[in-house]
Amino acid sequence: MKISKEQKLETQRKIVSAAADLFVLNGFDNTTMKQIAREAGVGDATIYKYFANKDKLILGFYDTRGADALAEYRNTDDLESFTFAEKLQLLVDTFLEQLMADREFVELSLKQIIKSPITLLKDELEVAKSYKQELTTLLSNLDHDEAYPDIPMQGMLATLLTDYILGITFYWMKDNSKGFSNTTQLTDLSIGIIDSVLKSGFINKAIDMAGFIIKTHLLRGLSSGGGLLNMMQEFKETLAKQ
Repeated sequence: MKISKEQKLETQRKIVSAAADLFVLNGFDNTTMKQIAREAGVGDATIYKYFANKDKLILGFYDTRGADALAEYRNTDDLESFTFAEKLQLLVDTFLEQLMADREFVELSLKQIIKSPITLLKDELEVAKSYKQELTTLLSNLDHDEAYPDIPMQGMLATLLTDYILGITFYWMKDNSKGFSNTTQLTDLSIGIIDSVLKSGFINKAIDMAGFIIKTHLLRGLSSGGGLLNMMQEFKETLAKQ
């Protein structure tokens, strides 16, 4: 019997959820594909039709959760009435909400990715491709908005914004503030900066500055103290002087 696309997606969700639970319980190295298959309620051979190994399972977790987050985002009521900043905020919020229940696994898996980046990230994540496509569309739509001047390098900017969402995820993972208030503050501040930059036309220099912040600080897994928030505030003040 032919399996529908939705049935395949549901099986993937079961497998990655089982893997997340077992990786947290037993550790990555001490968990086997057979254990994951049994926990997910699929055959020992079936699991390999979806994921070739445990590394692929980690990436599959983010692809699956990201796809669900994008579906939730696109199904938001009156989405077309949202501003660019509100849509970017929603993209961040829906992604983090999808990860919330498995936050302990997210920390474990990101450490594994950092430990073996060549093995795990030799191919671009499907979720990254999907977010780049969505963000490219958002930027393209600004061509028809008089509040924004022409935006060059939209493909590069979409890539940077995808990295930005990943950077926020790293920050959130280490955020021990009540209700993740530091992450909320950082997201609000940084999205305000992004929107101001796009409206100002100060895009080329800002891309260089933002890329430095993301790659040097966020993607290193900077602890969620006040340092990054202070740096972003200084960045905002610098832009205001331009």
